Amino acid sequence: MKVLFITTFGQSIPHEHIFTRNVWLKMCQYPEVNLLTIYEGANNESKSEWLTYDKAEHWYQLTIPSHILKSHSSTVDFIEQSLRQISPDIIHSNMIEGFEIEAAKRLNIPAVVTMHIGGLICPRGGGNGFLKWDDSLCNGNIGTECRKCCCHELPLPYIARAIDYTMPKKIINWLKNITRHRKIFYLSPLLSINGTIAERLRTIEILKYATVITANSRLSEMLSSLGIPTAVIPHGIRHFNRIQYPTIDSDSVIKFYFLGRIQYSKGLHILLKAFKGIPQNLYELHVFGDAYQPRREQRYKKKILHLAKDINVSFHGFVENSDLNSLLKDMHVMIHPAIYHEVYGINISEALSLGHPVLATQCGGPEMQIREGINGWLVPPNSPYALRNAINKIIDQRDRLSTMSANCSCPNTLEHYVEELMSLYRKITKADEKNTGNSQRTIS
Repeated sequence: MKVLFITTFGQSIPHEHIFTRNVWLKMCQYPEVNLLTIYEGANNESKSEWLTYDKAEHWYQLTIPSHILKSHSSTVDFIEQSLRQISPDIIHSNMIEGFEIEAAKRLNIPAVVTMHIGGLICPRGGGNGFLKWDDSLCNGNIGTECRKCCCHELPLPYIARAIDYTMPKKIINWLKNITRHRKIFYLSPLLSINGTIAERLRTIEILKYATVITANSRLSEMLSSLGIPTAVIPHGIRHFNRIQYPTIDSDSVIKFYFLGRIQYSKGLHILLKAFKGIPQNLYELHVFGDAYQPRREQRYKKKILHLAKDINVSFHGFVENSDLNSLLKDMHVMIHPAIYHEVYGINISEALSLGHPVLATQCGGPEMQIREGINGWLVPPNSPYALRNAINKIIDQRDRLSTMSANCSCPNTLEHYVEELMSLYRKITKADEKNTGNSQRTIS
């Protein structure tokens, strides 16, 4: 069995998302697994440089000339030719573009895709996957309703919605011609909404050929309702040395912490609202993480700093992984207040591995890791009231925290995750051999 593990488009392993990178560092120990990275390259590169192979690293690198990438069908043709040369028995993709799945389908090569973000099929995409315009969780039905959600990705979303719903088609088509070759602030993303929805619907059809790995059951059910085959494998994490849980007595201040990126869908604004009114001498809240540079996140950070008034909160900014243990050793409870559909929540796994109970919202991934009242607590998303009640309960029942800490452990290790992947590959390839009647695939 020859497995081809494909990275995110344009990302070599050293620059890959940390979870995918850690998975590969375990998978590369299997001699039957090879790596493929696909890049965009200059048009003047020679054909001999398009597909290269590093035998020592088991690493294929495919460079697609820019002029080919401008055409969807040409890109699929190009990748198909490369897969013919590589001749894998199964591919496992971490891309969101779908070119490689179409190429594999043409060659009847089984395909697996890891769903890292809701934006794989959600038109709103990015960090707001499956978060509806009214901040409720989406059920995964992709269609015209998504236009309203996409408008909320723009400044002044209600104006965007008014323009989107009232502008005559003749004017829309005229503006599309103007913005086809140049981006115009506000207009370009607004006019591309219908195209984005159509693109996601096309992706759904492509994914029906593959098996999509989801890290939580709710997401699996959502994709299954769309006719997409799935396999539920919760994310695995590397080993963490457990931290000695701090001693708690009746006078102890309970130290809560938030660990993650400061962006709207992570729900930090809901968390700060929840702490309003709780006596400051009873708790500390520590925020580890920062906003990235996009204007929207910087605006959101300003809102967060404003909400932080009258709350006993400390902002620590971005923290290196190597420094986290020393900063978290005095903490008692992690809070994960996400309001969007969280694919998994690796930070929850890490907190549980360190011995920290977790208070989280019921948004997909947390339910796979938290057992109510055993190693944490679950509350409805987007509810400051529910969070506040849970926080007060934790403070009032502080004597239970040490026992709950003892119940915390790693939900799934990286080693076990990779073993489950290899088992899935074998299961799929055996089924494929049975269906095709071949003990070995030959691609010619």
